[in-house]
Amino acid sequence: MRKRKILVFVLALAMVISYIPTTTINAISATPMQQQASQVDDENAPGEQGTEETVTNTDQKTNSDADTKPSGKVEKDSNKADSGQAAEAGKKDESGKDADSKETTDKDGGKKKAGKEEPGTNTKQEAGEADKTLSDSRADFVKNDDTEAADVQGDAAESKAAAKDILDEETSLSDAKIDKVVKRLFEADQRKGGRSGDDQNDDEDEIPRQGDGTFIENISAKWITADSVDNGDASLLYRKPNQLDSQSVRLQINYALSGEHNYDPGDITITVPAHIFKNRNGQDYGNLIIPYPEDPSKKGDFNWKLVGDNYVLTNTKRMSAATKGYIQFQIEGLSPQELVDMQASDPFDAYIEIVTHAGNLIGLRSNKLTAQFDTEAKLTNVNKRINK
Repeated sequence: MRKRKILVFVLALAMVISYIPTTTINAISATPMQQQASQVDDENAPGEQGTEETVTNTDQKTNSDADTKPSGKVEKDSNKADSGQAAEAGKKDESGKDADSKETTDKDGGKKKAGKEEPGTNTKQEAGEADKTLSDSRADFVKNDDTEAADVQGDAAESKAAAKDILDEETSLSDAKIDKVVKRLFEADQRKGGRSGDDQNDDEDEIPRQGDGTFIENISAKWITADSVDNGDASLLYRKPNQLDSQSVRLQINYALSGEHNYDPGDITITVPAHIFKNRNGQDYGNLIIPYPEDPSKKGDFNWKLVGDNYVLTNTKRMSAATKGYIQFQIEGLSPQELVDMQASDPFDAYIEIVTHAGNLIGLRSNKLTAQFDTEAKLTNVNKRINK
Protein backbone atom coordinates (compact mmCIF):
# COMPACT_ATOMS: atom_id res chain seq x y z
CA MET A 1 0.00 0.00 0.00
CA ARG A 2 2.84 2.33 0.90
CA LYS A 3 4.68 1.51 -2.32
CA ARG A 4 1.54 2.31 -4.34
CA LYS A 5 1.27 5.76 -2.75
CA ILE A 6 4.90 6.53 -3.52
CA LEU A 7 4.41 5.47 -7.15
CA VAL A 8 1.36 7.70 -7.48
CA PHE A 9 3.33 10.67 -6.01
CA VAL A 10 6.23 10.14 -8.40
CA LEU A 11 3.90 9.98 -11.37
CA ALA A 12 2.12 13.17 -10.27
CA LEU A 13 5.46 14.93 -9.76
CA ALA A 14 6.59 13.87 -13.22
CA MET A 15 3.46 15.29 -14.74
CA VAL A 16 3.99 18.63 -12.94
CA ILE A 17 7.62 18.84 -14.04
CA SER A 18 6.66 18.17 -17.65
CA TYR A 19 4.61 21.42 -17.66
CA ILE A 20 7.45 23.67 -16.35
CA PRO A 21 9.14 25.76 -19.26
CA THR A 22 12.70 24.81 -20.07
CA THR A 23 13.85 28.44 -19.68
CA THR A 24 12.69 28.40 -16.05
CA ILE A 25 14.70 25.27 -15.34
CA ASN A 26 17.74 26.80 -17.04
CA ALA A 27 17.33 29.96 -15.02
CA ILE A 28 17.10 28.01 -11.76
CA SER A 29 20.20 26.01 -12.56
CA ALA A 30 22.24 28.96 -14.01
CA THR A 31 25.15 30.49 -12.15
CA PRO A 32 25.03 34.12 -10.90
CA MET A 33 27.44 35.21 -13.71
CA GLN A 34 25.23 33.60 -16.34
CA GLN A 35 22.16 35.26 -14.81
CA GLN A 36 23.90 38.66 -15.07
CA ALA A 37 24.74 38.06 -18.73
CA SER A 38 21.15 37.05 -19.32
CA GLN A 39 19.96 40.33 -17.79
CA VAL A 40 22.26 42.28 -20.14
CA ASP A 41 20.79 40.39 -23.10
CA ASP A 42 17.27 41.20 -21.91
CA GLU A 43 18.12 44.91 -21.59
CA ASN A 44 19.54 45.09 -25.11
CA ALA A 45 16.78 43.05 -26.70
CA PRO A 46 14.34 45.96 -27.34
CA GLY A 47 17.03 48.07 -29.10
CA GLU A 48 17.19 48.54 -32.92
CA GLN A 49 20.70 49.47 -34.00
CA GLY A 50 23.71 47.94 -32.17
CA THR A 51 21.69 45.06 -30.59
CA GLU A 52 23.40 42.36 -32.59
CA GLU A 53 26.88 43.64 -31.72
CA THR A 54 25.99 43.93 -28.01
CA VAL A 55 24.75 40.35 -27.76
CA THR A 56 27.83 39.06 -29.54
CA ASN A 57 30.16 40.87 -27.17
CA THR A 58 28.40 39.59 -24.05
CA ASP A 59 28.47 36.03 -25.39
CA GLN A 60 32.21 36.22 -25.98
CA LYS A 61 33.08 37.71 -22.58
CA THR A 62 31.11 36.41 -19.55
CA ASN A 63 33.84 35.77 -16.95
CA SER A 64 33.71 39.08 -15.00
CA ASP A 65 31.78 42.31 -14.49
CA ALA A 66 34.18 43.99 -16.92
CA ASP A 67 32.87 41.71 -19.61
CA THR A 68 29.59 43.68 -19.70
CA LYS A 69 31.30 47.08 -20.16
CA PRO A 70 32.22 46.52 -23.82
CA SER A 71 28.56 45.84 -24.42
CA GLY A 72 27.58 49.22 -23.03
CA LYS A 73 30.37 50.93 -25.00
CA VAL A 74 29.29 49.39 -28.26
CA GLU A 75 25.74 50.49 -27.66
CA LYS A 76 26.88 54.07 -26.91
CA ASP A 77 29.13 54.13 -29.99
CA SER A 78 26.28 52.78 -32.06
CA ASN A 79 23.95 55.48 -30.80
CA LYS A 80 26.64 58.06 -31.50
CA ALA A 81 26.95 56.76 -35.04
CA ASP A 82 23.19 56.96 -35.39
CA SER A 83 23.28 60.58 -34.27
CA GLY A 84 26.07 61.33 -36.76
CA GLN A 85 24.12 59.74 -39.56
CA ALA A 86 21.03 61.70 -38.61
CA ALA A 87 23.05 64.94 -38.48
CA GLU A 88 24.60 64.19 -41.85
CA ALA A 89 21.18 63.43 -43.27
CA GLY A 90 19.94 66.71 -41.79
CA LYS A 91 22.76 68.57 -43.47
CA LYS A 92 21.90 66.93 -46.76
CA ASP A 93 18.28 67.93 -46.31
CA GLU A 94 19.32 71.50 -45.56
CA SER A 95 21.60 71.49 -48.58
CA GLY A 96 18.76 70.16 -50.71
CA LYS A 97 16.48 72.88 -49.44
CA ASP A 98 19.10 75.53 -50.15
CA ALA A 99 19.57 74.23 -53.64
CA ASP A 100 15.82 74.21 -54.23
CA SER A 101 15.57 77.71 -52.81
CA LYS A 102 18.39 78.96 -55.01
CA GLU A 103 16.86 77.41 -58.08
CA THR A 104 13.51 78.99 -57.32
CA THR A 105 14.82 82.45 -56.56
CA ASP A 106 17.13 82.44 -59.56
CA LYS A 107 14.03 82.06 -61.72
CA ASP A 108 12.50 85.00 -59.92
CA GLY A 109 15.20 87.31 -61.18
CA GLY A 110 18.31 86.52 -59.19
CA LYS A 111 17.42 88.80 -56.26
CA LYS A 112 17.94 85.99 -53.76
CA LYS A 113 20.69 83.46 -53.39
CA ALA A 114 20.91 80.21 -51.42
CA GLY A 115 17.60 80.83 -49.71
CA LYS A 116 18.72 84.14 -48.20
CA GLU A 117 17.33 87.47 -49.31
CA GLU A 118 19.95 89.95 -50.40
CA PRO A 119 19.53 93.72 -50.42
CA GLY A 120 17.36 95.02 -53.26
CA THR A 121 19.03 95.19 -56.65
CA ASN A 122 19.82 98.57 -58.13
CA THR A 123 18.17 99.92 -61.24
CA LYS A 124 21.15 99.04 -63.42
CA GLN A 125 20.80 95.37 -62.49
CA GLU A 126 17.07 95.48 -63.14
CA ALA A 127 17.70 97.17 -66.46
CA GLY A 128 20.15 94.43 -67.30
CA GLU A 129 17.46 91.84 -66.69
CA ALA A 130 15.10 93.80 -68.91
CA ASP A 131 17.78 94.06 -71.59
CA LYS A 132 18.27 90.32 -71.48
CA THR A 133 14.55 89.78 -72.01
CA LEU A 134 14.28 92.30 -74.82
CA SER A 135 17.19 90.74 -76.69
CA ASP A 136 14.76 88.01 -77.71
CA SER A 137 13.00 88.26 -81.06
CA ARG A 138 9.94 90.50 -81.32
CA ALA A 139 7.85 91.92 -84.16
CA ASP A 140 5.22 94.62 -84.69
CA PHE A 141 2.99 95.33 -87.69
CA VAL A 142 0.38 98.07 -88.14
CA LYS A 143 -1.72 99.16 -91.12
CA ASN A 144 -3.78 102.27 -91.82
CA ASP A 145 -5.58 102.60 -95.14
CA ASP A 146 -2.92 102.13 -97.81
CA THR A 147 0.03 102.61 -95.46
CA GLU A 148 1.73 100.18 -93.12
CA ALA A 149 4.69 99.92 -90.77
CA ALA A 150 6.65 97.00 -89.39
CA ASP A 151 9.67 96.37 -87.23
CA VAL A 152 11.57 93.33 -86.00
CA GLN A 153 13.83 93.32 -82.98
CA GLY A 154 16.52 91.26 -81.32
CA ASP A 155 17.65 88.14 -83.15
CA ALA A 156 14.87 88.65 -85.72
CA ALA A 157 16.67 91.75 -87.03
CA GLU A 158 19.68 89.66 -88.01
CA SER A 159 18.24 87.46 -90.75
CA LYS A 160 15.26 87.11 -93.06
CA ALA A 161 14.51 83.62 -91.77
CA ALA A 162 14.36 84.79 -88.15
CA ALA A 163 12.22 87.79 -89.12
CA LYS A 164 9.81 85.56 -91.00
CA ASP A 165 9.49 83.19 -88.05
CA ILE A 166 8.69 85.94 -85.53
CA LEU A 167 6.21 87.66 -87.87
CA ASP A 168 4.46 84.33 -88.37
CA GLU A 169 4.37 83.80 -84.61
CA GLU A 170 3.25 87.27 -83.47
CA THR A 171 1.03 88.49 -86.31
CA SER A 172 -1.95 87.12 -88.23
CA LEU A 173 -0.46 87.96 -91.62
CA SER A 174 -0.63 85.46 -94.45
CA ASP A 175 2.53 83.76 -95.66
CA ALA A 176 2.49 85.83 -98.84
CA LYS A 177 2.17 89.08 -96.88
CA ILE A 178 4.94 88.06 -94.48
CA ASP A 179 7.23 87.49 -97.46
CA LYS A 180 6.49 91.02 -98.67
CA VAL A 181 7.09 92.53 -95.24
CA VAL A 182 10.41 90.71 -94.85
CA LYS A 183 11.47 91.85 -98.31
CA ARG A 184 10.72 95.47 -97.39
CA LEU A 185 12.60 95.13 -94.10
CA PHE A 186 15.76 93.77 -95.69
CA GLU A 187 15.67 95.25 -99.17
CA ALA A 188 18.81 96.98 -100.37
CA ASP A 189 18.70 100.60 -99.34
CA GLN A 190 18.25 103.07 -102.14
CA ARG A 191 21.00 105.26 -100.73
CA LYS A 192 22.80 105.10 -97.43
CA GLY A 193 21.90 107.94 -95.11
CA GLY A 194 24.91 110.19 -94.61
CA ARG A 195 26.19 113.59 -93.68
CA SER A 196 26.88 115.65 -96.74
CA GLY A 197 25.84 118.83 -98.44
CA ASP A 198 22.51 120.28 -97.36
CA ASP A 199 21.32 117.14 -95.55
CA GLN A 200 21.77 118.74 -92.12
CA ASN A 201 21.88 122.14 -90.56
CA ASP A 202 24.82 123.28 -88.47
CA ASP A 203 23.36 121.96 -85.20
CA GLU A 204 22.83 118.50 -86.64
CA ASP A 205 26.40 118.44 -87.96
CA GLU A 206 27.55 118.40 -84.36
CA ILE A 207 25.57 115.23 -83.57
CA PRO A 208 27.32 111.94 -84.41
CA ARG A 209 25.50 108.85 -85.67
CA GLN A 210 26.97 106.63 -82.95
CA GLY A 211 27.96 106.86 -79.31
CA ASP A 212 27.75 105.17 -75.90
CA GLY A 213 27.47 101.75 -77.49
CA THR A 214 24.58 102.69 -79.82
CA PHE A 215 24.85 102.93 -83.61
CA ILE A 216 22.42 104.18 -86.25
CA GLU A 217 23.23 101.87 -89.12
CA ASN A 218 20.99 103.57 -91.64
CA ILE A 219 17.92 105.59 -92.41
CA SER A 220 16.81 105.96 -96.02
CA ALA A 221 13.77 107.02 -98.03
CA LYS A 222 12.32 105.81 -101.33
CA TRP A 223 9.22 106.29 -103.44
CA ILE A 224 6.74 103.41 -103.57
CA THR A 225 4.64 105.07 -106.27
CA ALA A 226 6.20 104.54 -109.67
CA ASP A 227 6.93 107.16 -112.32
CA SER A 228 4.32 107.60 -115.01
CA VAL A 229 7.28 107.59 -117.36
CA ASP A 230 10.65 106.51 -116.02
CA ASN A 231 12.81 109.60 -115.70
CA GLY A 232 15.93 107.78 -114.58
CA ASP A 233 16.01 109.55 -111.20
CA ALA A 234 14.92 107.40 -108.26
CA SER A 235 14.75 110.39 -105.92
CA LEU A 236 12.46 112.47 -108.23
CA LEU A 237 8.95 111.13 -108.76
CA TYR A 238 7.33 112.06 -112.08
CA ARG A 239 3.56 111.82 -112.31
CA LYS A 240 1.36 112.60 -115.32
CA PRO A 241 -2.32 112.14 -114.42
CA ASN A 242 -4.64 111.07 -117.21
CA GLN A 243 -7.59 112.72 -115.52
CA LEU A 244 -8.39 115.42 -113.01
CA ASP A 245 -9.32 113.09 -110.15
CA SER A 246 -7.63 113.54 -106.79
CA GLN A 247 -4.17 112.00 -106.74
CA SER A 248 -2.06 110.38 -104.02
CA VAL A 249 1.55 109.23 -103.77
CA ARG A 250 3.26 106.82 -101.38
CA LEU A 251 6.78 106.59 -100.00
CA GLN A 252 8.68 104.56 -97.43
CA ILE A 253 11.51 105.08 -94.98
CA ASN A 254 13.73 102.29 -93.67
CA TYR A 255 15.83 102.43 -90.53
CA ALA A 256 18.24 100.07 -88.79
CA LEU A 257 19.75 100.36 -85.32
CA SER A 258 22.29 98.30 -83.40
CA GLY A 259 24.30 98.47 -80.23
CA GLU A 260 24.65 97.27 -76.67
CA HIS A 261 21.73 98.98 -74.92
CA ASN A 262 17.99 98.84 -75.45
CA TYR A 263 15.83 101.92 -75.85
CA ASP A 264 13.31 103.19 -73.31
CA PRO A 265 10.02 104.76 -74.44
CA GLY A 266 10.75 108.21 -75.82
CA ASP A 267 14.40 107.49 -76.67
CA ILE A 268 13.78 107.24 -80.43
CA THR A 269 12.23 110.02 -82.52
CA ILE A 270 11.76 110.18 -86.28
CA THR A 271 10.86 113.57 -87.76
CA VAL A 272 9.29 114.04 -91.21
CA PRO A 273 7.81 117.13 -92.91
CA ALA A 274 4.07 117.62 -92.67
CA HIS A 275 3.82 119.00 -96.24
CA ILE A 276 5.98 119.00 -99.36
CA PHE A 277 3.46 120.21 -101.98
CA LYS A 278 2.20 123.74 -102.59
CA ASN A 279 -0.95 124.80 -104.41
CA ARG A 280 -1.08 127.54 -107.02
CA ASN A 281 -1.40 130.11 -104.22
CA GLY A 282 1.81 128.92 -102.56
CA GLN A 283 0.02 127.34 -99.60
CA ASP A 284 0.78 123.91 -98.08
CA TYR A 285 -1.25 121.31 -99.90
CA GLY A 286 -2.16 117.65 -99.37
CA ASN A 287 -2.55 115.46 -96.30
CA LEU A 288 0.07 113.11 -94.90
CA ILE A 289 -1.25 109.72 -93.74
CA ILE A 290 0.78 107.89 -91.08
CA PRO A 291 0.11 104.24 -90.15
CA TYR A 292 0.77 104.73 -86.44
CA PRO A 293 -1.82 106.25 -84.07
CA GLU A 294 -1.71 109.79 -82.77
CA ASP A 295 -0.18 110.63 -79.40
CA PRO A 296 -0.98 109.67 -76.62
CA SER A 297 -2.09 106.26 -77.98
CA LYS A 298 0.39 103.45 -77.34
CA LYS A 299 -1.15 100.76 -79.51
CA GLY A 300 1.82 100.67 -81.84
CA ASP A 301 5.57 100.79 -81.29
CA PHE A 302 5.39 104.48 -82.29
CA ASN A 303 2.87 107.30 -82.16
CA TRP A 304 2.95 110.76 -83.74
CA LYS A 305 2.17 114.37 -83.01
CA LEU A 306 2.33 117.54 -85.09
CA VAL A 307 5.11 119.86 -83.95
CA GLY A 308 5.24 123.02 -86.04
CA ASP A 309 5.70 122.03 -89.68
CA ASN A 310 6.78 118.47 -88.87
CA TYR A 311 5.36 115.22 -87.65
CA VAL A 312 7.40 113.68 -84.86
CA LEU A 313 7.12 109.91 -84.36
CA THR A 314 8.22 108.62 -80.94
CA ASN A 315 8.68 105.06 -79.70
CA THR A 316 6.08 104.17 -77.08
CA LYS A 317 7.60 100.88 -75.89
CA ARG A 318 10.99 99.55 -74.90
CA MET A 319 12.78 98.41 -78.01
CA SER A 320 15.77 96.17 -78.61
CA ALA A 321 19.23 97.55 -79.34
CA ALA A 322 19.05 95.63 -82.62
CA THR A 323 15.97 96.94 -84.43
CA LYS A 324 15.11 97.05 -88.11
CA GLY A 325 11.93 98.60 -89.47
CA TYR A 326 10.10 100.54 -92.15
CA ILE A 327 7.30 103.11 -92.16
CA GLN A 328 5.14 103.98 -95.16
CA PHE A 329 3.52 107.38 -95.70
CA GLN A 330 0.85 108.50 -98.12
CA ILE A 331 0.25 112.05 -99.34
CA GLU A 332 -3.34 112.33 -100.55
CA GLY A 333 -5.81 114.97 -101.64
CA LEU A 334 -3.76 116.27 -104.55
CA SER A 335 -5.89 117.76 -107.34
CA PRO A 336 -3.90 118.25 -110.56
CA GLN A 337 -5.60 121.54 -111.34
CA GLU A 338 -4.37 122.95 -108.01
CA LEU A 339 -0.72 122.05 -108.63
CA VAL A 340 1.76 124.12 -110.58
CA ASP A 341 2.75 122.26 -113.72
CA MET A 342 6.15 120.50 -113.41
CA GLN A 343 7.04 122.33 -110.24
CA ALA A 344 9.25 120.19 -107.98
CA SER A 345 7.95 119.71 -104.48
CA ASP A 346 9.81 120.55 -101.31
CA PRO A 347 12.08 117.70 -100.23
CA PHE A 348 10.84 114.88 -98.07
CA ASP A 349 13.40 113.34 -95.73
CA ALA A 350 13.45 111.67 -92.33
CA TYR A 351 15.67 112.55 -89.41
CA ILE A 352 16.15 109.95 -86.69
CA GLU A 353 17.47 110.93 -83.29
CA ILE A 354 18.26 108.70 -80.31
CA VAL A 355 18.92 109.44 -76.66
CA THR A 356 21.59 106.98 -75.57
CA HIS A 357 21.57 105.20 -72.21
CA ALA A 358 24.09 107.83 -71.04
CA GLY A 359 21.77 110.69 -71.98
CA ASN A 360 23.64 111.84 -75.09
CA LEU A 361 22.12 112.49 -78.52
CA ILE A 362 23.02 110.77 -81.78
CA GLY A 363 21.24 111.32 -85.08
CA LEU A 364 21.18 110.74 -88.83
CA ARG A 365 19.25 112.21 -91.74
CA SER A 366 18.03 110.23 -94.72
CA ASN A 367 18.35 111.02 -98.40
CA LYS A 368 15.85 113.46 -99.90
CA LEU A 369 12.87 112.76 -102.17
CA THR A 370 10.99 115.20 -104.41
CA ALA A 371 8.04 114.94 -106.80
CA GLN A 372 6.50 116.82 -109.70
CA PHE A 373 3.20 116.64 -111.55
CA ASP A 374 2.82 117.16 -115.25
CA THR A 375 -0.50 118.98 -115.43
CA GLU A 376 -0.14 120.67 -118.81
CA ALA A 377 -3.36 120.54 -120.86
CA LYS A 378 -2.76 120.05 -124.53
CA LEU A 379 -5.18 120.67 -127.36
CA THR A 380 -5.40 117.45 -129.29
CA ASN A 381 -8.58 117.92 -131.35
CA VAL A 382 -10.73 120.82 -132.55
CA ASN A 383 -14.27 120.51 -133.82
CA LYS A 384 -16.03 123.40 -135.53
CA ARG A 385 -19.77 123.48 -135.71
CA ILE A 386 -21.44 125.62 -138.37
CA ASN A 387 -24.97 126.70 -137.77
CA LYS A 388 -27.11 126.92 -140.90
